[in-house]
Amino acid sequence: MKVKQHGFTLIELLVVIAIIAILAAILFPVFGRAREKARQTSSASNCRQLSLAVSMYVQDSDETYPKADHSATSYWPQLLLPYMKNKDILRCPSLRTNPACLNPPAGDLVPGLPWNQLGYGWNIGTEQPGNFINGMGFHYTQTQPCVYEGLVELPAETILLGDIGGFRRCNLYVGYMPLYEADTFSKVHNGGGNYAFVDGHVKYLEAGALRANLRLLTIAAD
Repeated sequence: MKVKQHGFTLIELLVVIAIIAILAAILFPVFGRAREKARQTSSASNCRQLSLAVSMYVQDSDETYPKADHSATSYWPQLLLPYMKNKDILRCPSLRTNPACLNPPAGDLVPGLPWNQLGYGWNIGTEQPGNFINGMGFHYTQTQPCVYEGLVELPAETILLGDIGGFRRCNLYVGYMPLYEADTFSKVHNGGGNYAFVDGHVKYLEAGALRANLRLLTIAAD
């Protein structure tokens, strides 16, 4: 006796498709956040290695830090290049090319690294009348000398460098520029960014948390 076999009805197929679509809508964002968490960890490692390069530079430079624009022809990534084992640590895995870096200079910032692929910026501080003078060093035309180690009152609470956010002129800076930018701080890693502090540790900060604690961008313990 033959048993009559029944296939799926149209309604049953539609129910299965709907369930799959619901599961996909739930799981895809979770997978996306997990992938970004892995990139965030890699970026934190880059920040840590950059801070080590800075430490070596400081020891060879009479205990002074570079400025973001160190001279008319040299910038902080170029000064650290001799202390890096791999220049790719200057690239953020979540921001391979910064679309907001407008009109970058011709040529590479360092060999093999175009200006708009620099993923990290130097802490230039907060907005000051006429210039940025309370960070880790901004522009070579400033009358202030380079920051030296003893001038940083709270090394564990002062940002050295970190993920860029919004438009940075040639990606060189991390700082608070409310007059020029709407999105001052990085949101590239699930709404925040990684920051290396002067004492060498690296911390993840949400953009809003950093905006609420601007003292982290200044070298004085005020």
